[in-house]
Amino acid sequence: MAYRPIFTPCPQLYDDMEALCADRMRQLVTMVINGPLHVGSPIDEDLNVDMPEPSGPLESMEFRLIRLILDHIRNKKLTTVRKMFADIADNVDDREMLVDSAARLLGSVDDVYCGDVFKKVPFIFDHSDSNSFKYQVMIDDALTDIIMGFFTRKILNGTQALIAMLESIDFRKPIAMSKKKEKFLWDRIMEADYKGRKSAMTGLIQIIQNNERAPDLYCLQALRPIENMLIDLLDRKKHLVPAIVSISEIKNLGPKSLAYMFKRFADAIFDVQASFRPLAVIIELIGQTYMYPAITHPAFLSTNRWRLDGSGKIRTQIALPHSTEAQAPQTFLQYVLLKQPKLVMYEDDVNFQPLFMHTLRQVTEVICMLILEAMAAMEQPDVNMEDPVNQFNWQNISDVCANTLAHGSAQFKSLLEMLHAQLKELKYRKARGELMRVLLQYVGIMVFSSMRGNADYNFDFYKNLYDLYNLLYEEDTENFNTATGESIKVRFFAPAAIWLNLADRIEREQAAHPESAAQYLAPPKLVRCIEFIKDFLNGSKEIEEDFIAVIANSCTAQPDKFEQLFCSRILLQIETPIPNMQKWSLPYSWPSGCGTMALKMSLLESLSFTACQQLFKYLKIRLQVTLQQNETPCPALMESLARMTYVGDTKGNIKCLAHLFIGPKGNEFLAPYQLTLMSEFFSPRLKIISDTKIAPHMFIKAYDYMHHFINMRDSQSLLSYAALEAHFIRMFQWASPHCFRFYPPVVVKIAKPKFNLKSSPMEFFTGEVVVSPEVYGLFVMQYMRIHKMTSPSHFYASDWETADYAIIKHHAVPPAAKKWIPAKFRNMPVHQSPGEDWIKAVVEQTTADIDHFCGRNLNYFHAMFEKNDPRLFILLFRIIFEEVPLTRPMEFPIFAYQFLTQMTARYLIILTNALVDYIIWNLATIKQQDPDNRTRGAAHLVKSLNDFIFKHGFVPLDRFFFQLVTHPGDDVSVRLGLELVALFVEDNSNLDQRLSNLSNFLPSYFQMSYSHSHKYFLGMRQYYETFPELSYKELFHQRSLDNEHIPIYYTNLIERMLPAVDVLFQKLIEQEMDAAIFSALVKKFGFMYRYHPTPATFLYTTLFAMPPELVRVDTVREFVREVALNSDRDHLHKLNGIEKELRCAMLSECFLDRLEVATADEICRKLIDRVNRASTYKHQPPGFAAKDFRFAELPPAAATLTGANIELMVSKHSAGDIIDALYRCAFERPLEKPYDVLNAMALIVTTLPEHFQIYFVDKLEEFVVLPMLTKADDNPKALLESFSRDAFLASENQALSVLSVFHAYFQHCSYNGFTLLINKIKGLVSLIKTESQLIFMLRIIAPLIERCDMMDVTISCALCMYELIDNVLKEKKALILEDTVSDLLYYVKYTVIGYSNKEDVEEYVSRMPASMREKLKYLQMGGSDSEAQQKQTQEQAAAHRVLGHQPSQMQMAMMANLSRTSSQVPMNFPPGFNPQMHRMPMPQPGRGSVEAETVAPPIRVDMLPEYQPARISASEVGAPGHHPGGPHGGPMMPPHHPSGPGSNLAQSMPAMAAMLNQPPQNRPQFPPGFRGQMMGPPQGMHHHPGMMNPNFGHPSGGGNPMMQGGMPPGGGGMMQRFMPHGGYAGSPGPGQFGGMPPPGSHGSTPTSAAVGFPGPGPMGGPNSMGPPTSASVGFPGPGPSSSAGVGFPGPGPSSSASLGFPGPGPMGQPPSASVAGGFPGPGPMSNSGSAGVGFPGPGPMNPSSSAGVGFPGPGPMGQGHMGGIPNQGGLMQGGGIPPHMMGASGGNGFNFQPGTGQGPPMRPGMPPFGMPPGR
Repeated sequence: MAYRPIFTPCPQLYDDMEALCADRMRQLVTMVINGPLHVGSPIDEDLNVDMPEPSGPLESMEFRLIRLILDHIRNKKLTTVRKMFADIADNVDDREMLVDSAARLLGSVDDVYCGDVFKKVPFIFDHSDSNSFKYQVMIDDALTDIIMGFFTRKILNGTQALIAMLESIDFRKPIAMSKKKEKFLWDRIMEADYKGRKSAMTGLIQIIQNNERAPDLYCLQALRPIENMLIDLLDRKKHLVPAIVSISEIKNLGPKSLAYMFKRFADAIFDVQASFRPLAVIIELIGQTYMYPAITHPAFLSTNRWRLDGSGKIRTQIALPHSTEAQAPQTFLQYVLLKQPKLVMYEDDVNFQPLFMHTLRQVTEVICMLILEAMAAMEQPDVNMEDPVNQFNWQNISDVCANTLAHGSAQFKSLLEMLHAQLKELKYRKARGELMRVLLQYVGIMVFSSMRGNADYNFDFYKNLYDLYNLLYEEDTENFNTATGESIKVRFFAPAAIWLNLADRIEREQAAHPESAAQYLAPPKLVRCIEFIKDFLNGSKEIEEDFIAVIANSCTAQPDKFEQLFCSRILLQIETPIPNMQKWSLPYSWPSGCGTMALKMSLLESLSFTACQQLFKYLKIRLQVTLQQNETPCPALMESLARMTYVGDTKGNIKCLAHLFIGPKGNEFLAPYQLTLMSEFFSPRLKIISDTKIAPHMFIKAYDYMHHFINMRDSQSLLSYAALEAHFIRMFQWASPHCFRFYPPVVVKIAKPKFNLKSSPMEFFTGEVVVSPEVYGLFVMQYMRIHKMTSPSHFYASDWETADYAIIKHHAVPPAAKKWIPAKFRNMPVHQSPGEDWIKAVVEQTTADIDHFCGRNLNYFHAMFEKNDPRLFILLFRIIFEEVPLTRPMEFPIFAYQFLTQMTARYLIILTNALVDYIIWNLATIKQQDPDNRTRGAAHLVKSLNDFIFKHGFVPLDRFFFQLVTHPGDDVSVRLGLELVALFVEDNSNLDQRLSNLSNFLPSYFQMSYSHSHKYFLGMRQYYETFPELSYKELFHQRSLDNEHIPIYYTNLIERMLPAVDVLFQKLIEQEMDAAIFSALVKKFGFMYRYHPTPATFLYTTLFAMPPELVRVDTVREFVREVALNSDRDHLHKLNGIEKELRCAMLSECFLDRLEVATADEICRKLIDRVNRASTYKHQPPGFAAKDFRFAELPPAAATLTGANIELMVSKHSAGDIIDALYRCAFERPLEKPYDVLNAMALIVTTLPEHFQIYFVDKLEEFVVLPMLTKADDNPKALLESFSRDAFLASENQALSVLSVFHAYFQHCSYNGFTLLINKIKGLVSLIKTESQLIFMLRIIAPLIERCDMMDVTISCALCMYELIDNVLKEKKALILEDTVSDLLYYVKYTVIGYSNKEDVEEYVSRMPASMREKLKYLQMGGSDSEAQQKQTQEQAAAHRVLGHQPSQMQMAMMANLSRTSSQVPMNFPPGFNPQMHRMPMPQPGRGSVEAETVAPPIRVDMLPEYQPARISASEVGAPGHHPGGPHGGPMMPPHHPSGPGSNLAQSMPAMAAMLNQPPQNRPQFPPGFRGQMMGPPQGMHHHPGMMNPNFGHPSGGGNPMMQGGMPPGGGGMMQRFMPHGGYAGSPGPGQFGGMPPPGSHGSTPTSAAVGFPGPGPMGGPNSMGPPTSASVGFPGPGPSSSAGVGFPGPGPSSSASLGFPGPGPMGQPPSASVAGGFPGPGPMSNSGSAGVGFPGPGPMNPSSSAGVGFPGPGPMGQGHMGGIPNQGGLMQGGGIPPHMMGASGGNGFNFQPGTGQGPPMRPGMPPFGMPPGR
């Protein structure tokens, strides 16, 4: 179809043409431009190429631009116009029309889209087209002109044009970079600011990184300009970009990047990286790879500091050359984390997501390590395998494996392969059953999930599982015995259960792949076991009770059979009553199901995860059905469900039950008894919920449910409210600090009537709040403890700030609490108790009430209920206490019960508070009497109170106790209340009987799941029969009534009193009560901590918040001791009968047995040892750890650390003594696990209260003045030692020891610790005088900045760095480590603070020395260059303009599109050499070659200076910095070469200079028929010097410079390939270069030169690898003085032939005797018989005396063998030089014998190779 060009004439050009040619020209031009043109029609035979089909819309910009360019290139009418008016239109350039048309096309789009268009154009054309190469050259040239034109027209600015030009480069095509493009890039780079240069560096690196061409010679040469630009940008001396930018860009290079094939660029990379090694040392943490946290410790805040990258390595913001340890995968951290049980419980926690998403992302190898470690321990066990001490670790491994495999953190097939490989060598077989049981866990999960469609698993592990089984059971010596225990049977049949679970999947695989069905068969040894189990599954055999777990594990993939054979049987077992007890009722005769025997833990532990989960869901459904039918579930069902929350899918099970409590969607409520039943289950049975996604919702839901009961006037509502209130209190009071941190963000966002901190507690009396002020006060106090312990500066900071404000505004605190609450709360109002006047007024009112009471005025008292009058209990108590005479004393309590039946929960709390105030007032009055009356009065008061509670039952004991402990406000009332508690519980038989009865049958919290459930429920029923707590209605009727109580499974007096007991001891410490009162209460209530779920956390949070003077007293130590002993008593295992350790779970024997005599050093060593043992045990946990982590409060590491904190907080030694002792322990450097000591010490210090940490940080003042830091001969480099493990043990560097301690400190510390440290550093600025002190402080500040998430702290640290530098520079003129300090300042700017506090930074920098200011110029300029930089930029830009000697795009195109040679010269190949294997890619026959006239538009190039090679004058040749390759000395020219940078070409090469200064028409031309054959090595020869290992020649050996001791990219890992010349490509280097010399690295005769990679000869020394006369060839040359130095940088001696790259020999002889043909330098010129060999040779071409020689010539010299390029496919012969160009002076040519005579003479006017022909 006809196509009309989319562009119109350029107005400027149109006017010029009109002025010259008038109307005729105007008509012609208009016709030419706007005339019809058929795209794809035959225009020229060589250009008959169809337009490529677009992959996107036809009208997309890139296709329109391509059509525009094609029209410009192929339109014959435009060509006619060019020829017609070329003579008269000197300024006519048809490219201007193209640029203008492109500008109109793209001018309306944004810059980003415009750049994308330029980027897409080179990638659209079909490379397979026969003539596409021609089009690529022309299109690339046109595209270059368009971009340059856009820049000239200011459509694109310099940076945009630079990026566009870079993105338009596509080295996938055989097009070299044109001279004008290179010049344009250099100019734009020099003009750009450093941000533009950064973008340029990124683009240049991407060009090399993304290059897909094979690394042949042409590719390397084509990328030389890119290499030159990058080397300039990386040069730190030129300061073109901040050095930190360079190192950050280098990281984009992959380990196998083509960039490392460029030796100069690789060396530049190495130099840059090596220069940043000191900075890497400053930023690194000493011993970080050996550090690990105690994840579940109460004070653990955030996991960000323990986050690794996706590959398991330490995260780095900038790829600095860190130590090898720091760059290696942190397997030890993963190992320790997975060894800590319960970690998987936190997987959904937002705080722990960095751990699971990054640190533990891939842990297959660690899982394998854990399994093998456990199997090794089982080979020679000291106790039975079923003992809890052995099952402890296996249970954790089972949990970890199932979780990580199910979530993709480990790969099952890879794990099987690793286990098979290891167990093939390690004969661990005793624990094979445990291993199979672990594998069964995951197989069951995978099969069940796949069956339900929840996940799509890959079942390609059959073969691996089959092989592993055969390996483990190769010698089957284990016999099955029906008398063995249940767990042994489960392990024995675990392999059979695996294959039975996979049976269905195996059948499908066999049906789909019948040809490979045999590989899915079960192992032969396993068939008997499988058939044995199938008999039970098919009903052929009766299932025995102890075999039921085996059956369950085997049929989880068959839900119907699982339910029929297992679930229904288990349910029947649960609901079956025990013999002789066919009926069962809960306390108060509440009917329920008959079953009381819960499932045994041994059965539940024997089930796989899948079996346990399915059973749990089955029982949960049964519970739901029971509730829906308004029935009460049997006790065995409730207890079985409770026990199942500790095994299997613990989190999932708790969530399922929690949803029952949260209830259905909407505002519907469960039935009242159902609510309390679920609260009963969660509160006194499970007690704590650690799931941060469930706990806040249950917390809020419990508050919501209280709305339903608080104003109800019935007994069940009173009891339901009390149960929900206890649940609500436990939810926040016993929650871990980590879990509690999720509450404030929730409650501050909830509006009324829900629980909201913005509500005043006093609104309780008006009915708007449903929890008492006392409960509100407990929440506020707990909030402040957690606030003080964890600091509010975390990810919920804004929500905590809102909560802080709400608390300050709406709440009050006890006066004594101001001793310890955070400083921001100390101006809050305080609680006030009712005054004496109010008490007296109430007493006076109750005097009148007595008359109404005697008159039985029921309406009067009903009115009091309506008004919530607070004096009713006071009235009743006065009647008892004052023994008021009544008219009908026998009816006293009965009448009271009559109106008390109208009691509501709200009114009960109000009355109890008023009663507490009255009793305290009475106690205060009694204390004012004489001692005798005081004693009698107190006894009478207590007796009256006992009668009020126990005899008459006017108020429940737990309610009165709670209000008595929590209600008093002012300090006087609080102290009186505590005294009253002590008086009340002393010799109180009513209380003692109840507590004694409960303690006789109640199992502890840790034993509950293992207890005999029937005995427990029977004991509960008997307790309530003995000590009934009757309702007011039952008291009124004097008999038990139905529907007056709620179902009770677990609630008892101890459970109800425990929260109040916690508050009691907190107030005793806070008020500094007398020792007698304190000790009495400890003895009375200490035993209750057996039933406390979190005794260690309670002690820790309580003691942490208190000031040291309140807790470092004997009474508190006694309390701590009692709590520790009672909480530890029941959950310790016996290990070798050591009874001593059984008492030391929470606290060490130093505290329990040697409190008075143990020294601080002894205590600290003991605690450090305990923490290490609890963290890094191999299999059996230490004796002081809990025997079952599932029921323990904390895992071993966190529990031991918490105990250490508690012990030190109440120690008899001061905080200073303890910190000094910890420092001494850290500085001792034990030979065994030295870094573990540092880590444990840091864990202990960072989890102690602030006053310990203040003293710890204050010690820094002593350390900054250490002698080695302040001595006169300052040596700051001593502070840059890496301090590896061996150095740590052997070094005497005390400063580094101090640094290691502080590094461990702020790796673990909280945000408050950061603040303490930076404040201390600020105070030490005046002491920093030497550079050593400065580096010491920087090594503290720099890692601190990286690990602190608080922006204000990081900015403060950064400014402190400047202040320290400024202070040191006042003492000395310049820093020794000036570069390193400058790099650090850049690093801090780019990674942390950016342009924050820019004015302060500029002020500090302005006072620095000039040299340092120059290095920091980009730091303060914000992206603009200084005047000096602009001047330097202009000078460098001028040096880059002299590029005319380089080949233009046309000549490079000619070289790439070779056809064939015009003459043939015989070639002598070495034996066995196949030239076809070493050919470069050549054009196929028939394609033709590219003539110079057809490459560029046919226009007079001499009239367009910007489109022809620049002419180089003699002055330009001698200009500093000029050389053939830009300012770098050429791609191959060393700086010392005579023609290198700064040399004068006219002096060193006068013939060359004279020729270059000739006019173009006088320059020598190529001979007729010569098409510019390209020189280069055979394809596949990798000994090119530009392809070397980037570290080659450095003492550190090969390898990635980022890794110490690593292998180089393409170095040692490269395949060794024998080369025909006797060397090896890719072989390791010799001697000091990191490897052995390759074979053939020395010649066989004195006159031969062996060539290889890398060279064996040392640089500048004799060659030890061959005869004295042989030539050392390779990398790095040169050989000895009598041989031919071959390779790089190889300047051979004056009497030898310098062969290779760049091989500059001496040049002291006249040029007439020299040999041309090398680039950048000629060979030696001392005699007529030598030949300089190189590429591509700027030397003169005197045909009579020299030989032009090609590259790289690997053959031996002086022999009859070919040493150049094979004569195949049009390759140049004779090393790349035509025969007629070879001299006859006897030079050692590559492919001809020496002395063969003179060849044809060179044609006059022939240019040297590489120069364009003249026109």
